[in-house]
Amino acid sequence: VHHNTGKTTLCYTTNAYQAYLFSCFNSPQRLYGLSPVTPIVFMMQSVSQTITKRIIYRPFRDLMTAMPFAQKWLVWDKRRESELAFDNGVTVVPALANLEAILGQAIAGSMNDEVNFMRIIENSKQTMGARGKGGLFDQATEVVSNIVRRRQRSFQTQGYSMGVLCILSSTRYKNDFLDKRMDEVKALNLPNVLCLRRKQYEVVPQDRFS
Repeated sequence: VHHNTGKTTLCYTTNAYQAYLFSCFNSPQRLYGLSPVTPIVFMMQSVSQTITKRIIYRPFRDLMTAMPFAQKWLVWDKRRESELAFDNGVTVVPALANLEAILGQAIAGSMNDEVNFMRIIENSKQTMGARGKGGLFDQATEVVSNIVRRRQRSFQTQGYSMGVLCILSSTRYKNDFLDKRMDEVKALNLPNVLCLRRKQYEVVPQDRFS
């Protein structure tokens, strides 16, 4: 991680490169046995719809469409501001961080931002608990686990599989969601998962601190 390169910049670059790889195929759905009309989705999510659109989706859309490669070779619906839809069925979508937004989607990549600040609700009606009462609803766990399963289901291959899920957040407290997720990755020795954690002074310009 170079100085002045934060987690958001890394995720933008990663997803833009993966979207570029998909753009090299007229019908990337055929690589994975999907219907030719199935949208291949790069999903952008954060703690609220407003933040997702203004802070996550819009800068990524501007970055992606401003690239010389995109200007020369890619075709997208410029009138559709709500999502970035390329003509080969690859779509970048800002969405609410809930299960309804994920259902039925072929999710190849994602940027799930500030997951440590998502909601945790005890006695929630969204989760069945003991004796028919509400249980513990952990928004980050629900969203991330379902996105991982959907990517594995739609893009499982014996070789290289395009697309990356980026799960990121600043730290909120000890043993927050990402702490537990990184412990899980280490304990299960999960393949193809890269964990990065940096102190703030390691990624900001060196002349900012004494």
